Amino acid sequence: MVLTDIILPMIHTQLKEKSTFTCLQVPYQVITFLRKGKSGYSYIVSNAEGRLFVAKFIHEESMNGQSSNDTFTEEINAYNFLKQLGVSVPELIAYDLEQEIIIKQFIQGPTILELIQQGMMDPLFISKMKDFADFLKNKNINIDYHPSNFIIRDGFIYYLDYEYTVYQKEYDFDTYGMSMWR
Repeated sequence: MVLTDIILPMIHTQLKEKSTFTCLQVPYQVITFLRKGKSGYSYIVSNAEGRLFVAKFIHEESMNGQSSNDTFTEEINAYNFLKQLGVSVPELIAYDLEQEIIIKQFIQGPTILELIQQGMMDPLFISKMKDFADFLKNKNINIDYHPSNFIIRDGFIYYLDYEYTVYQKEYDFDTYGMSMWR
């Protein structure tokens, strides 16, 4: 199945393992479903050489009154902004506005949520996150502090999402995020 050959709204339904799609004429195969987030479905995928990536398909339904196209554009703009700030996010490999697909670098490692669930959460990660959250607060922004949005690799924390908002105390790490990181 090549997704460019089917109607656009069907793109945003959950894909099955081993199904294929193209993004900017590059073929990818779905390895596994990761999750349905607020703005899209994410999958681990591989290219023809077997290199792994994360493919995110933006939801067709609107978010907070926005079209999915607006959500897609905001994600791309957020990636650029976060990278400019020095936030460690997966590299943006490719994106297709027409299909509303984002291809990101795949970063191998456990999420903070997995570490919490396994009872292996290192207090050092909370300390690092507090420092990082203070840095973001000084820049007047918040990110989505849900522990599934962070992955640990080589002792370093990566923010997996391309999302941020204007700083509000009720959504900062100390007020909102910390309760989920225990």
